[in-house]
Amino acid sequence: MAEHTLKERLVALMDQKTHWALPSPSGEGLSKEQQLIHFRHEYAVYVRDLPELLAATLRIVPASLLVRPAISMTNANEPELFLKRMETFGFDREQFTDDDLHPAAESYKLWLREMSVAPRWQAALALLTIFVEEGHRKDAWQMVLDNASSESEARAVMRVCMEALARWQRYRDGVAERMGLTAARAA
Repeated sequence: MAEHTLKERLVALMDQKTHWALPSPSGEGLSKEQQLIHFRHEYAVYVRDLPELLAATLRIVPASLLVRPAISMTNANEPELFLKRMETFGFDREQFTDDDLHPAAESYKLWLREMSVAPRWQAALALLTIFVEEGHRKDAWQMVLDNASSESEARAVMRVCMEALARWQRYRDGVAERMGLTAARAA
């Protein structure tokens, strides 16, 4: 698979990372409790653990590769910044626990942890730096594209990211259910 083909396929996959309930948490008409449910899930499922997951991936990346410093510079402060932002919204830090997570959220969280040390480190890197962080960093894209140059590496990246999309959709469905939202309400 050529590099541009992998990039095109990843971009197309990321374009599918939409959910009918996703605009709602920041939109009007939600109670503070519904917003808390949304933000608690985001924090507990991946925001809090992202530095740890990236560190796990870093341990499986060959030491000789230049991606290691770039991975290690990824927002270690993201969980703290998230909690500070939540305080500005009127939420207390103590509210951000793993209590009462939807089973689909628990499943997605555990799967992310497993995949952070996937046999193909390129797939783990793509999952965490492109899919979970939504691919907004040019260096993340370059790390993946430069290091998934063989056909089998590119297929592994796509396989993990496609599974991530399906699991993310189920996770978002679960959060919407926990918030009391229905697709009919969003339409």
